[in-house]
Amino acid sequence: MDNTDEHFHFDPRHDVGEVLSEFKKVASEEILREVKAVQLWRSEDSEESENAGSHEEKESSLDGNDNNNSENNNVSLPSYNPISPRIKPALSSSDFPSLEGAVPGVLSCKDEGYPDVSAQNSDNLLVYWNEPQGTYDYEYTSPFDHGKGEDGKPKKYITFEGDQGGWNNIRMSMESTMVYAYATDRILVMPPTQPFYLVGKEGSKNYDDFFHFDDEEFRKHITIISMEEFLAEHGGGGPDSALGVSIESYAAEVGISPTKLRDGGRECSKRRKDKSVECDAINEYMRKAAYVLPYHGSKHCMVFSETTPDPESKQIKDFCVDREMMLYTDEIREQRVIHFATAKREHRLLTHFYEFILFTDPKLDNHYKRFVRDFMHYKPEIVCAATAIVVELRKISKNLGFDDESYVTYHIRRGDFQYKNVKIPAEDIYENTKELLRENELIFIATDERDKAFFKVFSENGHTVKYLDDFSHAAKLETLNKDYFGMVDSYVAATGRSFVGTWFSTFTGYINRIRGYLLKDDHTSWYFMKQYKSKLQVWTKPHPAWYSREFPTGWYKIDGDEEVTDFDPNDNFEQHNIIRNLE
Repeated sequence: MDNTDEHFHFDPRHDVGEVLSEFKKVASEEILREVKAVQLWRSEDSEESENAGSHEEKESSLDGNDNNNSENNNVSLPSYNPISPRIKPALSSSDFPSLEGAVPGVLSCKDEGYPDVSAQNSDNLLVYWNEPQGTYDYEYTSPFDHGKGEDGKPKKYITFEGDQGGWNNIRMSMESTMVYAYATDRILVMPPTQPFYLVGKEGSKNYDDFFHFDDEEFRKHITIISMEEFLAEHGGGGPDSALGVSIESYAAEVGISPTKLRDGGRECSKRRKDKSVECDAINEYMRKAAYVLPYHGSKHCMVFSETTPDPESKQIKDFCVDREMMLYTDEIREQRVIHFATAKREHRLLTHFYEFILFTDPKLDNHYKRFVRDFMHYKPEIVCAATAIVVELRKISKNLGFDDESYVTYHIRRGDFQYKNVKIPAEDIYENTKELLRENELIFIATDERDKAFFKVFSENGHTVKYLDDFSHAAKLETLNKDYFGMVDSYVAATGRSFVGTWFSTFTGYINRIRGYLLKDDHTSWYFMKQYKSKLQVWTKPHPAWYSREFPTGWYKIDGDEEVTDFDPNDNFEQHNIIRNLE
């Protein structure tokens, strides 16, 4: 995941001086500066530090002018420093205690086939996660259950089905299931490899095709196995099986080959004519053999609390709105296998994880939000392909005369989008948003519209307009997995000086979350439909329709321990990004 030597292993409990010493041996100057930033941030409020200098000395150290370390006196600063925006020298550990011990994640795009990105010190432009996490997150253990089989206790499992919608619906449902499994300390069983709707140009897929679930730090928090492994251990029945029905007895009941059903744990099909077993057969078996949670994201809210929560409390009522509160009861805790039948319409979890699951302790609530931020990001090859495009956009912007190398991004959903009233003419989109644009400013449009002439109104008004396929060479799209294209689009769209999205689109919603993770000012995100245009300018608590947009509670100040209920009027996003713009 990073570009340090394979023998370098970081433990966030180590003293930062030791880490810095180790980094000097194996890391690039860029990574070294990131650790120095962490060192400076940590020492900001440390009265006990024997080596703490004056504020001026700390600033000098960050600028690479540490006179006590001649080895690093000549560190040159890139015009755009890729240090994670969450590591801010101006913030004390009391403001964001979860950052204590954290180090910003790093990528080596050279290793992913993008040497030009690395050559320009731009590998980490889109890195928003910590790797490793801070000490609190690193050492966290769930207070709600312990289901991994420690101390000779039976192992407990979570199984689930993939949502039947598009990719962002699939991802959304999976995130909720992942957080539930992590909160209950259960082993998560991944569904069989299968076709995903609108994703699968290069064959059937599984979640680890897109996410780095083999990450060592991630595996410290959650154990994942395949459905094939799970059925091999528990599908045969017997006293040690976690399932209530064996594959053989169920197969005989429904008239299907037990061998074929077992094979379906590895890969299944959505079509009867295919040779592999239908995914519905695996799903139906699990619904009968496991304990099914009869939840629906729009009808139920899951509440985790170390004390019995009051459903009439303001916290619960504000979170659940008109949904029924569900708890992790003793009955549920005793179940060996909990199954989310999310492929069924009545059990869909078409809500964002932070809308569906509430931890009444804000410290825990933010911990789980950081878990998703820090681990549920796309694979390096996806991020690096997007970074390569961002590098090119910055060059184009500078050539157009914009010294800040900025541009505006749009996501304009067309295609098979079911909300027809959102599909308005490009002339109306431009008219509704033109005041957000600077004269002759560069525009990047993420879209499924194949007729680029549809957007000619933008170029007719003096704007240079670019799309994903304009960067086929830079992003190596000809060799990149085509199923990654939409994800690359979303990362690029998240980098705009301002972003304009499509109302009711979960694709736009996720772009806004990435912008939040990148610490983009929430007041720079808009919708192109006039009646919804300013919806993102005001703090809004999650509410129905739960899936239609993302809400700032999912990312805003989640490194703190307190619940946040509004934007801070004193927020200075220019100051927030000071570390990223050292010159």
